[in-house]
Amino acid sequence: EALLMQQYLLADPLGLAYPSLRGLQAVGEAMQTTIRQGHLLSSDLRYGLVVVDIGFDPFDVERAQQFAAALEATVDRVMSGEEGEGLEVFALGGVHYAASSSAAIMSDIRRAIVLTFVCVTVVFLFFFARLRLLLAVLLPGAVGVAVGLGVMGALGEPLHALTIGFAATLTGISVDFAIHLFFRALRSDGEDSAARVEEAHRAVLRPVLLGGGTTVAAFVLVSFSNFTGIRQLALFSAISIPTALCATLWGLPAFHRLLLGRDSRRNPLLGRIERLFEGVTRTEQTPLRRVATVAAFSVAIAVTLWSAVSVTFSGDPRQMGHRDELLEDRQQRLAALFPGLTEQALVVAFGADLQQALAHNDRLYDSLVEQGVPPEQIISISPFLPALTTQQQGLEAVKELFGPTGTALRPLFERTGFSTAYYDNILKSLDSQPIEIAGYADTGLAPVIADALISSENRWSVLTRVNGSTDPLLDRLVRITEQLEGCAMASERLLARAALKTLQTELFWMLLIWLSVAIPLLALIQRSVLFALRAALPAVFGVLAAVGLFAALGRPLTPVAAAGITLVMGLGIDYGIFIQSGRSAAGRATPALAVLASSMTTLAAFGVLALASVRAMADLGGIILLGVSAAVLCSVVLIPTLSPPRHQGK
Repeated sequence: EALLMQQYLLADPLGLAYPSLRGLQAVGEAMQTTIRQGHLLSSDLRYGLVVVDIGFDPFDVERAQQFAAALEATVDRVMSGEEGEGLEVFALGGVHYAASSSAAIMSDIRRAIVLTFVCVTVVFLFFFARLRLLLAVLLPGAVGVAVGLGVMGALGEPLHALTIGFAATLTGISVDFAIHLFFRALRSDGEDSAARVEEAHRAVLRPVLLGGGTTVAAFVLVSFSNFTGIRQLALFSAISIPTALCATLWGLPAFHRLLLGRDSRRNPLLGRIERLFEGVTRTEQTPLRRVATVAAFSVAIAVTLWSAVSVTFSGDPRQMGHRDELLEDRQQRLAALFPGLTEQALVVAFGADLQQALAHNDRLYDSLVEQGVPPEQIISISPFLPALTTQQQGLEAVKELFGPTGTALRPLFERTGFSTAYYDNILKSLDSQPIEIAGYADTGLAPVIADALISSENRWSVLTRVNGSTDPLLDRLVRITEQLEGCAMASERLLARAALKTLQTELFWMLLIWLSVAIPLLALIQRSVLFALRAALPAVFGVLAAVGLFAALGRPLTPVAAAGITLVMGLGIDYGIFIQSGRSAAGRATPALAVLASSMTTLAAFGVLALASVRAMADLGGIILLGVSAAVLCSVVLIPTLSPPRHQGK
């Protein structure tokens, strides 16, 4: 826009647009830019800005990668030649971010799949000492993922690469069901594998169905989210997890002979861990030990709650994408060289026809100035292309100043060296209809008009940009547009703020509804309110610990991290159910070890995401890593302390 000033002066010899031109000049000054020989330069004249129109959607990742590579190759070729000696050139744009983010996402997904498989393999070798069980328990998860992909495809629901990546890690959840089944079967007496599997099936059927049902209920609830990505992930999980559960309970037992065999090899270290858990989970605990355990967890809950209250929320997309140090460095340098270039808010004035849209835009411009928004921050066509009433007022003022026939204009034109033909055109314009859009087609203002006017479905929109989209300025713009007819705001940061507020409200109600449904159902099925409350305790503690630790680490809670809280809820209540359902008077540690094994596979699946370079994936992995770890600790230590003794045969 600043480049158009000199060109537009030739089309406005009377200086009618001088205030507007001065405003544009002020915009350039605020951006610390200088114009030399038609080029937009930084204030120190060391950098020039070249804008390239890519001509395609930057979200077309394949084309973005090709374009970014070609542009970088061109820059490198210039820099390597003699003409590049002493020059410093760098390129930055949406194509660079799209290419970098796409490559990082695929790299993270591949690494997550490989590391997950390695970690889960190590866990199974440690706990089961037989690799064939791993292949068996992974099969239901693969079936669940395949069915989920098929159903989503049949529904015509497009899946984002991140959704598919997260779906692959759901294997770490689906194997939980099989782990509990085989953990019980391997520790059953007798050599008849069919009888051992049948006994284990009866023992784990109820808690597995309860645990799986509560987890699926959490995802079903989240599938009603207003956010497409979260809704996709929740819907996919709500389909794949029940499928994996059914394949585990009614498919795997058929292969009992192959899977169990006759060997009873035990890991000596696992035996020591089992004895340790027997001491922790035994029902006979001294009153002092019970009090000490409850007091320690009470303090932990209070501390995590206090820390969780201070957590910050962020819906800024820049805090969820891939952190590319090279691109961030370029972004910071560009922002320093041309301040205000990258931070803009968009205000739209619209109407049934062009004149109405322009009239609304005129009132918008006047209101912005009246409300204290500096003119140098406003980039609008209103001062250049006023609406019908403003044009009429301007023409009347010119006639009054120079006379009705415009004869007083001739000396001015002669002094400034303009041609007689141009003078005649000015006289004609004073007696004609107000200036039309087409009248600007041959002036330097044409590009601005083309960018600012949009016609779609018999509706006209006029765009105005305001530099410096800080939160106070955004709030002021919102108040201004709410008071004006035919105006609306469009800002990335404003949309992010609104989305985050919606997500916070959604999350609160989802937690409340889920707890209000899951706890009564558990109490009804188990005929014990205390059982339901104890089962929910690991879920609540896991959520508080995860959010509190995020706050302590100075990490904001993003929408993706908030979505991971639902998974912590579902898994935490599972652990509470399994621990209570498997305890006996002998204090057997089988359920605690099974919970430990299943949680380790989950942590292996999602923990590796905490190391991802894409911050959305790292947030999801981090929140689950912290939340599930806290939930496991609560379930194997606190829940047995709070549970009454259970007797053999009950």
